[in-house]
Amino acid sequence: MTLLRVFMVVASLGSVVPVVSAAEPDLAAWEKTLARKTVILERLPELQKAFRTATEAADREKIAKEFGELRDEFQGKVYPQLAKLAPEVYAADPKNFEAGETALESYFQANKYDDAAKVGDQLIAVGRKTQIVMNITGVAHFARHDFPKAKSVLEAADKEGMLHPQLGGRYLEEVDNYAKFWEAEQAIRAKEAAA
Repeated sequence: MTLLRVFMVVASLGSVVPVVSAAEPDLAAWEKTLARKTVILERLPELQKAFRTATEAADREKIAKEFGELRDEFQGKVYPQLAKLAPEVYAADPKNFEAGETALESYFQANKYDDAAKVGDQLIAVGRKTQIVMNITGVAHFARHDFPKAKSVLEAADKEGMLHPQLGGRYLEEVDNYAKFWEAEQAIRAKEAAA
């Protein structure tokens, strides 16, 4: 879970055709976990500010301890639960962009680039063009060797000022080279298969 994602929650409306399973989602668990995420994400910046202004070592230690516990809860419990539930929630409600973005991230982190690209394309198609969606979707297409689509998505992110240099930016810089490399690789594979 990156800090970029933590601060990239933007609302918009639209509709898509879900690509994930049609299983019945546990909406109560989703809402409960999402509420806990909100509490944690609101509290962490408060703790950072309090830590900077605390003058007593004991106060700083207490703040650091709470911060660490919340961070660990988020990384160890909250985000994994959201990632587990997100695909089904998004499939049931394609306007639930929080679930869509979480499913996108989850697929990407699990190297499920086909699924990440499909969800990302759906989100983009309905106008959900956040920095995280644009960058992950572009990189997912790159990983699938769909270099024209990767270039298109990443150039659009760049044009909108949303290209993240360490995520999509480094792939945009190399997309044309990798397209040539992949074409050469395919030719080698075809010759080997024919031999």
